[in-house]
Amino acid sequence: MSQMELTHHFDFIIGLFAMMDPLAAIPVMLGITAGFTAAQRRRTVLAAFIGMTSILLLSQYSGVWLLETLGTSLASLQIAGGLVIAWSGFTMLTQAGGEDVPVGSGTGQASPFQLGIVPLAVPLLAGPGAITKVLLEAQDSIGVDDPVHITINVLIVCVACGLVLLLADTIGRIIGQAGIIIFNRVFGLLVIAIGVEIVVSGIAAHVGTITG
Repeated sequence: MSQMELTHHFDFIIGLFAMMDPLAAIPVMLGITAGFTAAQRRRTVLAAFIGMTSILLLSQYSGVWLLETLGTSLASLQIAGGLVIAWSGFTMLTQAGGEDVPVGSGTGQASPFQLGIVPLAVPLLAGPGAITKVLLEAQDSIGVDDPVHITINVLIVCVACGLVLLLADTIGRIIGQAGIIIFNRVFGLLVIAIGVEIVVSGIAAHVGTITG
């Protein structure tokens, strides 16, 4: 694997991790699992991992079929996807630092597994921006060539997000609410930059098609 390919893999992993922003999910994790036992919290994290991994891999392997079915060009998908990603970053910049989830909401009727799927996996972690990022990466002309490598990268990011959720108590105590907000703002700027880059690439592809 060349240096350029390694760099692309690294950029994709960092970009997807920033887009999923597990640190912003920590307040939600702590809120919905208040009163849970350690075993119940682990089941919640496991459900979140299964949910976000399944959604992102489905997006990867159904992307080409979806484009062909809808008759949408890759350039148009880049523009639309870039706007979605940029909007996700803007939301990260402007939100207060985590979704408002009542403390103790995990003691209701929903099971730990259900809470791991919603709201943790969807929409917090595997949201529209992350789904679009993976779908675009799966296109041969702009992403990693080998689909197996994309899958491995997605798994790496999902495992990292799962570890953040698993260590939510410890991380929350170390960096605090202010630290979560700061990281959220930094990730938001990075995600906006990724979105803008994708939009510019899509516009350039359309212009090249028209003028060429």
